[in-house]
Amino acid sequence: SANPDSAGLNAEMGRMLSESGRTKEAVAHFEKAASRDPRPERKMEWAGALAAAGQSAEARRVLQDVLARDPENEEAASFLTAIR
Repeated sequence: SANPDSAGLNAEMGRMLSESGRTKEAVAHFEKAASRDPRPERKMEWAGALAAAGQSAEARRVLQDVLARDPENEEAASFLTAIR
C-alpha cells in the first residue's frame, strides 16, 4: 500500500547511503521508496542509484516504466538515452 511518509524516509536513507558510496544499499532503499510512492521522481532516484551501481539494464527498465506512464517526461527520456 502507498505510504508517502515511509517512502520519504526510505528515499532520504537512499540519498545518505549514495553520498557515502554505499550504492547497492541505496538501491534497496530507493526501490522501497518507489514501491510506496510511485511518482516519477521516486522512480528516477531509483533508476539513478541502479545506474550508479552498474545495473544499467534495470535502470533502463525503471525509466521505461516512467515513460510508459508519462510519455512527456523529458528528464526520464534524456536519462534513458544517457545510460544506453
